[in-house]
Parts: sequence; C-alpha cells; structure tokens
Amino acid sequence: METLKAIGDYERRSDFTVVAGGKNVIPEGVDDKKLVLHGNCTRKYLKDHPDAIHIEGCPPSEPLLYMSISNGELVHGKGGQMSEYIRPRMASDQPVWRKYVEEQAEKFYGSQGK
Repeated sequence: METLKAIGDYERRSDFTVVAGGKNVIPEGVDDKKLVLHGNCTRKYLKDHPDAIHIEGCPPSEPLLYMSISNGELVHGKGGQMSEYIRPRMASDQPVWRKYVEEQAEKFYGSQGK
C-alpha cells in the first residue's frame, strides 16, 4: 500500500478491498470489480466473487498487487507482461518510490541519519 501512496494512487483506489489469506471473511456488499484476492489461498472465494481480481502465487509478487490495484485490473506477469509491462513500470515508479521512502525516513528519523 505504501507504493500506492508513493505513486499517488492510494486515495484514488481507496475503495478497493484486498483479501490475503484463506481464513479471512469478505465484507458484505463489496463490488467484485474492486475486490482483490491476493494469493492462491484466496482462490476459493472466486466461487462467490467471480469478477474479483485474483492474483496467483504463494505469495504473489508485490508488484502484481500494487499494479493490479493501480490499474483496476489483473496484472499477472504471464506471457510477455513481465518484460513488456512490469519491469518498465517498476523502473519508472522506482524514482518516485525512492523519493517517498526518503521523505518518510526524514519524517521518522529527522536529520539524524545525515
């Protein structure tokens, strides 16, 4: 979620619900198109939420989660997606992420780390 904050998508996508782990309960009334099922253990929820975004993996790669939420659709990393979309996106997001981390560190530690 911090990556979404860094790239400016956290507030825009704050209506998404992320479920990770097989022991969770999905809240009533969640729009399937704004429901992210994170990991293989959440596959069982697809029966009742067929239009949810299901990210495979145990656990799935972190970029798949933030990119799927940011895009509002599944980013799965299959086929050419890793080299054609994910890696370039990570490269373009990296400077923004780095700046965000440095700003957060400054807020937490102050200037003592310099």
